[in-house]
Amino acid sequence: MPKQLPITIPQAAVWLLRLAVNPVLSRSLQNDPVAFSAWYATVGGIIDWPDEVVRIQEQERAKRLSLDRMMKLLSQINYVFCGRTNAEHARLVLEGYAVHDWVGRHPREFMAFATEVLEKLLDLRSTSALVDETASPFSSRITELGRTLQLSPLEQDILSFAFLTTVSDELSGIFEQLASDRWTAGVLWTALFDTSLDDLAKAMRSHSPLRLSGLLQAGRRAQFATVAAFWVDLLAGADSLTDALLEPLDQKTGSGKPARLLEEDLTLAINLLKNAREPGVNLLLYGDSSLDKRQLLSVMVTGAGRIAWRVRRFEEAPRGVLPSLTYVAFQLLAGKDGSAVLVIERPSEVLHTAPSQFFRALFGIEISPDDSLPFDQNLLSTNRVPAVWLSSDIASLPDDSVARFVFHAPLKKAERSAQQQEIKQRLKRLRLGKAAAEQILTLDGVSSPQQILKSFRRRAKGSVLLYGPPGTGKTQFTEHLASELKLPLVSKSAAALLSKWLGDSEKNIAAAFEEAGAEDAILFFDEGDSFLRSRELAQHSWEVTQTNELLQRMERFEGIVVVATNLFRNLDTAALRRFTFKIEFRELDLSQRWKMFLAEAGLTQTIATVDPQEKEKWEKRLLFMRYLTPGDFATVKRQCLVLDTPLTPDEWLEQLEIECEIKNTSPRAEAR
Repeated sequence: MPKQLPITIPQAAVWLLRLAVNPVLSRSLQNDPVAFSAWYATVGGIIDWPDEVVRIQEQERAKRLSLDRMMKLLSQINYVFCGRTNAEHARLVLEGYAVHDWVGRHPREFMAFATEVLEKLLDLRSTSALVDETASPFSSRITELGRTLQLSPLEQDILSFAFLTTVSDELSGIFEQLASDRWTAGVLWTALFDTSLDDLAKAMRSHSPLRLSGLLQAGRRAQFATVAAFWVDLLAGADSLTDALLEPLDQKTGSGKPARLLEEDLTLAINLLKNAREPGVNLLLYGDSSLDKRQLLSVMVTGAGRIAWRVRRFEEAPRGVLPSLTYVAFQLLAGKDGSAVLVIERPSEVLHTAPSQFFRALFGIEISPDDSLPFDQNLLSTNRVPAVWLSSDIASLPDDSVARFVFHAPLKKAERSAQQQEIKQRLKRLRLGKAAAEQILTLDGVSSPQQILKSFRRRAKGSVLLYGPPGTGKTQFTEHLASELKLPLVSKSAAALLSKWLGDSEKNIAAAFEEAGAEDAILFFDEGDSFLRSRELAQHSWEVTQTNELLQRMERFEGIVVVATNLFRNLDTAALRRFTFKIEFRELDLSQRWKMFLAEAGLTQTIATVDPQEKEKWEKRLLFMRYLTPGDFATVKRQCLVLDTPLTPDEWLEQLEIECEIKNTSPRAEAR
């Protein structure tokens, strides 16, 4: 490839020359000086122009204009740069505008010169490896990506073209103009890719690897495809596609409570991973975000004799690229390691069920969204490497997506003995003395309500964080704590403390601590996420200062501070470390639901006389109520008191179902 070619995708020269040699497309360039100038600035340097054109070029180069002057001249001919440019590129555009006059007078000679260069370039590409050896790293990564996806030569061409139109708005503008013109649109794409409409349609079919990858996205007018700018940045800075995209899963355990599966579920999951031979082996494990899933995952992967990988974390990655990142990761691992398993930690951001509505008429091919399968169906049925998907909330996934997993199971908190064993292993690695290790072991589980009450009876000083969904009893626990300790309770809500006036919120927080201190009271902050919102998410300086004020006051307070929140994930990381105790409040499990139902429906004494089939029906209805909490029972109870009307057991269940339905159809405060 000639060194002077100022483009990063070598194939672009071939595409631009094909525009010049096609009679219909060449005529459009000859009639449009602005489009020709952009064409010339990119590819004009590799054409062996006649003497008359050389003289025009020399005259233009002798002017030695400043960048500002050139930009003013370009604006006079209505040439607009998309993004930043440099003096050399601006000079080439002006030079092309001058050369255009000759091209308009000598159209056949122009086409002949372009044809000669195109033939030499195609011959060079077909007979020599020099082109590949001298290609830019960026172009090499696109080729590597195409090989990974097992693209045909035409599909590889389309992918490279999508990258070109993403990185060059000016060239994109040329193609967009030609695609919009009814005289040129009919021949543009077949001429550009040197193919037929049938082959183009085959390359763009719904189940082609190019479409399945999710890499392509519609251009500005949906006439041709582009790629996400993130992919451009990723490939431009990559030494290797694998190293840029994948990393071995970190085996370090987290700080949460160990997760566990039922023994039979664990055995089944291990066997599914071990014996995965066909595409489409996907396992979904879901459980509360406070659970540490890494240790369980390690047991599964090790038991299956596999090696776990994951897509690298990209803080700057927009949500829309995660599906294509995941698809490419599957293909990379399929060609890399027969023992690999891919771990996906944000399934709700990867899976979507609706086919893209943006692809209507790409490259002159009419594409109906109805001909495309949903992305989740494609991904979960074609992955050649088994995968484990980890979610904190199965409700965030569409039901159709969940149904496509070969295995899905809820995660539970590890039993006490398993937690103790994990702590012992960690202490062993720390090489502590026996006395110190035993002392730490006695602290395990200190965040249980009984232990907290016992600790505060010895010394009424410390802080407690209560977190969990609304209605789970955080306020009632605080009232119970005050009652048991025989201490007054000072409660403050966000509405009472936060002010629109600068500095007033901090004053109100300070006043709350002074009030509680004067009364020797427990200080209770409801809606704690309003006070302790992560400072990394802060958009204003006063959000940081009110968090700082609360933390400083908590450290100096000589009493008990209790903070309750429904939005645990939004809390400041440093603030979490300041709390002496943390208690998670969860929805009711089945046994708790049954006990509360019997008590509130007045069945505790008579349940033995109820028909077994009726009892089974009640239990099933309770089981399928999502996120049922004590607060729901309290709401229905208040309705009974206000209406002064007792409810039958079936009416109780109906009202509870209504309460749950209301919560599940409105935005929930926190992923569970």
